Amino acid sequence: MTSSPIVSWLEEGPHESITNPATLVLSEVQPQEGEVDDYLAECMVEHRTALRVARDMSAILGWDTVQARLTPHLVQVRHGDFGEMLATEILVDFGGLIVPVRKVRYQIHADQTQIGADVVGLEIVDGRVASVHFAEVKFRSTGDTAAADSAHEQLSTWHSSEFAQIVFFVGARLEESNPGLYEIFFEYLRDATVRVDQFHIILVWEAASWSDTVLSNLPQPPDLLEPLTVRVVLIEGLVDLSDRAYQGMAALVDL
Repeated sequence: MTSSPIVSWLEEGPHESITNPATLVLSEVQPQEGEVDDYLAECMVEHRTALRVARDMSAILGWDTVQARLTPHLVQVRHGDFGEMLATEILVDFGGLIVPVRKVRYQIHADQTQIGADVVGLEIVDGRVASVHFAEVKFRSTGDTAAADSAHEQLSTWHSSEFAQIVFFVGARLEESNPGLYEIFFEYLRDATVRVDQFHIILVWEAASWSDTVLSNLPQPPDLLEPLTVRVVLIEGLVDLSDRAYQGMAALVDL
């Protein structure tokens, strides 16, 4: 199995001093150009729709129409969607999860936002779902010491108040697209006594603006969600990287 360019571009390791919650830092070890740029552009398309659909629709409707569907007009939404895409790829490549349902694919228009955890991943062990993972993502190009605490509060709220809505949505999509996965997903949900849901906060951050103060504002046990993993993704020129990913979609789609 060929590893993705993200594994060569980013290196993951434990935070040097913060261990509760478990905190991992991803830093760049290779330039974000060439293969990485092209790959992120492809991931950005696939995050919103299948590349085949984008190409077929572009041939019929024109690239301008498809671009409007793939690219949010609101900067905040555009950055948030890029962060969710990158977080999804990180959970797959570094976390070993599968993410069978990407909720942004079910938007009616590009600027629409949807409730629920940003990413829902499945951990498959020996053909069974061992755990369902819920992730909240924050994209920040400037300092925001409240971001991790905000993500934690959202995760906690979604899981306590909207859990049924989230798993219903995922289950409905799996029944349409992957009946085999649908069956083992519901086997996991049926027995609440053995269910171990896991939580992730993924902070996609401009490297020059990062401060560990962001992490110090997380709640302490027993108010802290468990088990929780925090990933800090430090990228130089984050906004430019996001912009290039959106701009690079044209070369892939408008053939």
